Order: sequence, then structure tokens, then C-alpha cells
Amino acid sequence: MGAPIGAGIKWFDTWARAAASGCTFNFFIGGRGIGKTYSALSQHREAYMRGEAGRVIYMRISARELDGASTVDDNPYKKINHNAGTDIEFLSAGKAPGYRICDLVREPESGKILKETQIGVGRSLASFHNLRGVDFSDYTLIYFDEFIPVNSARRTPEIKTAGDLFTEAYETINRNRELEGEPPVKCIFTANAFSLNSDILRKFKLIKVIQSMQERGQRRYTDRERGIYVELCEAAEVAEAKKTTALYRAMSSDEKFISLTLKNEFTDLALSTVTTVPINEYVPIVQYETLTILEHKSEKKFHVVQKVDLCGQKYYDKTKQKFLRRYYQLLKVALAENLITFDSADSYYQLDRVLDKTRK
Repeated sequence: MGAPIGAGIKWFDTWARAAASGCTFNFFIGGRGIGKTYSALSQHREAYMRGEAGRVIYMRISARELDGASTVDDNPYKKINHNAGTDIEFLSAGKAPGYRICDLVREPESGKILKETQIGVGRSLASFHNLRGVDFSDYTLIYFDEFIPVNSARRTPEIKTAGDLFTEAYETINRNRELEGEPPVKCIFTANAFSLNSDILRKFKLIKVIQSMQERGQRRYTDRERGIYVELCEAAEVAEAKKTTALYRAMSSDEKFISLTLKNEFTDLALSTVTTVPINEYVPIVQYETLTILEHKSEKKFHVVQKVDLCGQKYYDKTKQKFLRRYYQLLKVALAENLITFDSADSYYQLDRVLDKTRK
């Protein structure tokens, strides 16, 4: 057997980048299999054992995703256990939602657990809804894994409202620690570049930011005032090494696959509909909240912008049903026939949310 293809390469160090950012909310997107989760969880465990960090909340959007992560095969600590000789597992939390994440010591022959060191909990985002009176003062990190759902994911309520659910959860976890002179709970969000259609990205107003970053080839973005750091992950050595592996050789002509997995680029539909148009050729026909829909003066096509224009027709969230009765069919047909363009991916997703009849 020869030397491993990846021997000696530099893996992505999520933990160090989040520490260096000086920001509370750290988003790392793209770069499948470059070490984002491994770095964060392994180094948190080491810091916790040294007394330099509190416990971690390992968070997933849905309970189903969290249940999957708790299994032996999908345990996010599996490779850490293999490399470091640890035995970190997701154990039952009893009547509490989610799991206890415990670093175990077992009797060698029987496998009986001799000692449990709880280093964190596993919780789904929805489990924090209406949670009151729970003390998270001994937690210093939220690691939110796969916060961007894959395009094929069923748009369940927790996916559709993930932004609001997260801010409610963070308020519950962080409580008044900043008012008491303590640093806020640090957050690390990681995901692959499946889609910009993430309710969490929308809530943090990052869809336009990331779209602009990708257009300019910018990899890092820091908003000191809001305490937000975004990195479109680049691990050149890992990417180069992966190009020589079996799957990537076989898929070398599949540009979308390569863009998603190696180039870390978003390739979803929204970006293909974003363009600049000669606005003077359009007239505003309706406004919904901050979205204005314009119609071409001579052709049956539309353009959507995030700008409040003087329209005769104005609708708001409280009058959504009236808007849908009048414009739903027109806009759905126009979308299906590629007759609508947008000033940004954010506008696309906002209109998509409005046209979703399952959302109130």
C-alpha cells in the first residue's frame, strides 16, 4: 500500500479561523470533506478538557437529522474517536430533548462504561421552541452542522422558519451573560454550498453578501458591527488531492458537481435568474412589503427588485391572501416559463416565500 493521497496536506481549520475572526457568528460554507466539522469538534473537546472552554451544543435543523448524527455510523465524532483514541458518543438525555455528548472511559474487556464526561448536548433547532428555565451558563459554543438544507429536502416547518427559531434559541442559550460581563456564546455554522435558499442566511441578511462575494471572487467577509464572519471555504491542497480520487476523476466533466464540491460555488437556480435590466423599459405593477414587481412595457416578462416604488397596488404580510388571489397564477406561470428576472438571489427567495401557500 502506498502513501495516502492526502498525506501532509493542510486541512481546513475551522476552530482557528473562528477564534481569529473575533466575531460571535461564524459561517463556513463549501468545501465538502475538507475538515470543517473535524477541526471544530476535536479542538473544542481538547479545549474543554484543558478547562479553556465550556460545553458545546451540537445543533441540527431537525430532530430527524440529529437522530441520524447520533448513530454509530453518522456520529460526527467518529473520525475523531479513531484518530485520537477517544470514545465520544451521543447518549440518551432521558426526558430532556436531544442527547448528551459524552467522552467515555470503558472497561476494556466488557465494554462497560466506567466514566462519563459530558462535553455537550445534541439538540435540534425545533427543540428550543418554547423552552424556558433551562440553564446553559456552562456552554460556550454552538456548532450548527449542515445549516443549509439540500435542495431535495422537504420544506418542513423548521426549515422554513430556521432563522426565527435560531434567534429564539440563541436568546435562550445566551441569556444575560453579556449584561453580566461574560462573553457571548460563540457560534460556528458549517454547510456545503447547496443553495443560498437558507432561512438562516436570510435572517442574518447574508444572501446578498454571499452572492456579491462569489461574483467578485471574495472568500472572506467580516462585519465587525454585527459580529459576523463569513468564509467561502478554500482548501486548495485538499481540492487538488481530491481531483485525483476515483469519484472526481469519473465526474471531471460534470461542472456543476465540481463547482459544488471542489470550487465551493453556489450553482442553484436563483443565481441564473439574477441580472441587470434597463429599468426604463419596465413599469411597477405591484409591491409586496419591500419587493416591487415590474412588467416590461412591450413584452410579457417581469423583473423583481428590492425597492419600494410608487405602485397603485400595495400588499403586506397581513394582506398576503389577497395578493395571492390576484397574482399567484400569473407569477407561478411566469416563473415556470422563465419570464421573471431578479435584482438579487435574495429577491428570488423572498418571492418564493410569498408564493408558498403553506406559509402563513
